[in-house]
Amino acid sequence: MVKHQNLSMVSRLFFLLVFMMLYTVSSIALADSKENHPLKLAFIYENPVDAGGWSQAHEQARLAIEKLFGDKIVTQSVEGVKPGADISRVMTKYARENYDAIFATSFGYMRTVMKLAPQFPKTHFFHCVGLDTAENIGTYLTRAYQGSYMAGVLAAYTTKTNVLGFVASFPVPEVIAGVNAFTLGARSVKPDIVVKMLWVNSWSDPTKERAAADVLMDESVDVITHHTETSSILVAAEQRGIYAIGYQSNRSAAAPTHHLASIVHNWTPLYRDIIQSLLDNSWKPGNLWYGVKQGAVSLEGVSDQISPAAKKRLQAIEAEFKADQLKIFQGPLRNNKRQLIIPENQAASDREIMSMNWLVEGVAGSIEQ
Repeated sequence: MVKHQNLSMVSRLFFLLVFMMLYTVSSIALADSKENHPLKLAFIYENPVDAGGWSQAHEQARLAIEKLFGDKIVTQSVEGVKPGADISRVMTKYARENYDAIFATSFGYMRTVMKLAPQFPKTHFFHCVGLDTAENIGTYLTRAYQGSYMAGVLAAYTTKTNVLGFVASFPVPEVIAGVNAFTLGARSVKPDIVVKMLWVNSWSDPTKERAAADVLMDESVDVITHHTETSSILVAAEQRGIYAIGYQSNRSAAAPTHHLASIVHNWTPLYRDIIQSLLDNSWKPGNLWYGVKQGAVSLEGVSDQISPAAKKRLQAIEAEFKADQLKIFQGPLRNNKRQLIIPENQAASDREIMSMNWLVEGVAGSIEQ
């Protein structure tokens, strides 16, 4: 009887030892698998990537980070995905395929991100332009309004009529902030400048953009810019001999003789740092905003026809942005109904900028449609 018990104890010890060895081996294998498993990243765009605008800028950044990270990541992109049922279907597909991160690059994707993220806690969701975060949701954005401010300064040095034009997509905070920054930049040079703006209620509609540009140019506008996806307003300005400032990418080819500059978005620094934090397991939910300082926003294709004074002023402003010395939305600021919105010695926070629903003094237009 004692002999049987001893045998039973030996058997148990043997099986326990085997189990521990198998557990150790499997743990090492799992850790090695995780360490060597490339991050699977999905990029989703609302518009085509060859239109020279927002989606193309994100696609260029995706290609750049592929080269930067090599075999540490695997990326997939899909274009032409509209908000609503389409984006829900595409995001769900990637999440079910165990993608490590999904980059939702359109403002209109926000509700779907907030709805789906809790259902797929192992996938990181990154919403561009958003502000709401959660355990597996982060947001990211360029401070494009810094570029718009510099563009306004450049426009003010160029205009003869003191009437500038702005073709805008939708009255959402990101676009409103751009209109306001452009106006504030212009009026920092010439306080009596007026910015006439029209909404086209589309991110990408060449016909509407062209029609809006023509209306504005018929109303004494002699420098025009935009926050839309195509180069239509540049083409219209070139044909009518009016100076234009492009947006999102270098649009100089669309207006060879009348392109003043373009506000260019470089998403690579943002994607680089987000992905590195995922690889390091150091990522935490939050809002990541990069601007001139981080190389995410710049004026490119600046015309050699601009005055030395304009060039000097732009260089000074760029230096101020890089040193965090210039806050665009610094009080006192009034809206275009003369109501005080930001008191003296106060500046708008990031959250206030991303919920901006008012137009600054000097804008001839309305948020209401």
